[in-house]
Amino acid sequence: MPFWFNRFFEILGINTDFLDVDVSEWASHHSYMQAQQTVASLPVVNDHAERAVRPLQDYNKVLTRSEEQLQGLLHTVSAHRKSLPDVKKTTLNKKYSSD
Repeated sequence: MPFWFNRFFEILGINTDFLDVDVSEWASHHSYMQAQQTVASLPVVNDHAERAVRPLQDYNKVLTRSEEQLQGLLHTVSAHRKSLPDVKKTTLNKKYSSD
């Protein structure tokens, strides 16, 4: 087994005896049932989503005073992103040199 695999069980204090028996026997194996309980009790956090939402929430508190202002800001940002799909210099030059 790879080092990280063993380390996972070690960090969580999970007995790995169940790995020595056939998978079909795991459901009735005591160490497997304990491991299952331990893993099921771990809190799950969508860190990427939270990191994306948090700056918007903080920025919103500074810029907007109402839901209407927030929706207007989000509409403006969305329209801007559609008109400029990336921030490459060539894209910006095409957009603003023809105007």
